[in-house]
Amino acid sequence: MSPTPKRIRSQSPDVIVAVGEGESMQEFECYKLALSFASPYLDAMLGTSMAEANRNRIEFPDKDPEEWKRLYNFIDPSVIVDANYCATMDDDVAMKLTPWFHEFQMESFVGKCDAVLSEKVVGLSKKRGDDEYNTDFWKKSNNSPERRTNYDSLIQLLHLASLYDLEKTKRETEGFIKFVGSSLLGETIDLFTIDAVKTLVQLSLPLEELEGNEETQFVSRGKLTVYWELLMGTGLLLQSLGGLSRNHLCTEVISPIAYTLMRCEAERAEAKKVRKELTDVKNSLYWKDLKVKRVNDLHAQTKAELNRVNHSLTLKEAEVQRAWFPSGHSILFLRFPYDIFYPQPLQMNSLQCKSRSSVMEMPRDHYYS
Repeated sequence: MSPTPKRIRSQSPDVIVAVGEGESMQEFECYKLALSFASPYLDAMLGTSMAEANRNRIEFPDKDPEEWKRLYNFIDPSVIVDANYCATMDDDVAMKLTPWFHEFQMESFVGKCDAVLSEKVVGLSKKRGDDEYNTDFWKKSNNSPERRTNYDSLIQLLHLASLYDLEKTKRETEGFIKFVGSSLLGETIDLFTIDAVKTLVQLSLPLEELEGNEETQFVSRGKLTVYWELLMGTGLLLQSLGGLSRNHLCTEVISPIAYTLMRCEAERAEAKKVRKELTDVKNSLYWKDLKVKRVNDLHAQTKAELNRVNHSLTLKEAEVQRAWFPSGHSILFLRFPYDIFYPQPLQMNSLQCKSRSSVMEMPRDHYYS
């Protein structure tokens, strides 16, 4: 009777995902197939000869276990088959999981996050239609705390959209910044604090200093050049920093900000390089340990085989002794170390000598005579 085939749905999880480090680290049992189909990044990790594929274990020490739990709910085959189950993609989940989806190259989920966050921008900015906003809400005369809270949230969304290429969110936020930084600048200048300006400068990096002018000028070479043009062209930057001269502004404010941010970017790149080198060393040590283990196993097998051969030779010698010498006689086994035969008694009775010293050494020529 042939055995009943095991159904695919009854198979157990086959990979461990460890998220976090120290006491906060949690381990999750997952399915390789689900991870591989959801993410090209994880597919490459699990489908090659990398350490994660060989150990069936993936580690994310610098990430949040709760965020991984939310992410896996979107692809877990054990729950998505339930028709009544649907993982919710709200704005809070989108903001937390966008870095995960972007890193894992999960483009469809990045698109969902972009759609959700762009709608959030429309709500926060009080947009009424195409390039139309609730002007009264954004004027300084509106003392509602929601005005400042909404603006700070929009700057945060702008930063997130720029880092992870959320085109819809970036486009909606860009339109809002143009609105409050140009046509309504006199009523919104209080919103552009130094922290907000620093964020806009960071999004405009890298900056290129132009030479040959009477005053120092910088041109944005980053992805979001429109923000730098807005800052420098409308006078927004001058007004938000207290009416400093353009020369003093560039030399005393913008240069330190830009250079500090550039240095931070370089330090982050160096830290990323060091982490990669540590990972490579870790993988190298893993393979070396594996080779040492294989050598030790081979040595143990060889030793066991040698012992088996020695035991077999001993049995063969005993059979030869019994075949050539009748029972009851003194049985001597002659060996040949150092060109001298040393007779060694293998079987003795009570009438024979019981010590090796009583056995006479026989020269080689005497043996052959």
